Amino acid sequence: MKRILIYIRRHQGIFLLSTFFLAMEALADLLQPAFMSMIVDQGIENEDVGQILFYGVCMLGIALTGVFCALVRNRFASRISQTIGGELRRDMYRNVQQLSMENIDQLRPASIITRITNDVVQTQGSSGRAM
Repeated sequence: MKRILIYIRRHQGIFLLSTFFLAMEALADLLQPAFMSMIVDQGIENEDVGQILFYGVCMLGIALTGVFCALVRNRFASRISQTIGGELRRDMYRNVQQLSMENIDQLRPASIITRITNDVVQTQGSSGRAM
């Protein structure tokens, strides 16, 4: 985890923006039941169509805000994931280049490439689930 934090710190602005939009998306999802409760408690109980429509429009606005935040978060999260993945591959490739020829011949180049690719994909998958 400490090693991946080095890469995240390089792109902390995008990471923080992605986290912010994730929080806004979650907040939008959590506000929906509260507004539904207001519709039932105040609008339907008092038979006030105006309040029902008002809270309904508020719910629609919150839902659209949640959709917008989800789209922006997905864009930022994908961008940072791909960027960090590229940096990881580059750094791993540089480390492989420093191996002796005996080690490279023993490990076989195809195996090295497969391992680098799989390791980076696994790292991207686990960090994607954390977002």
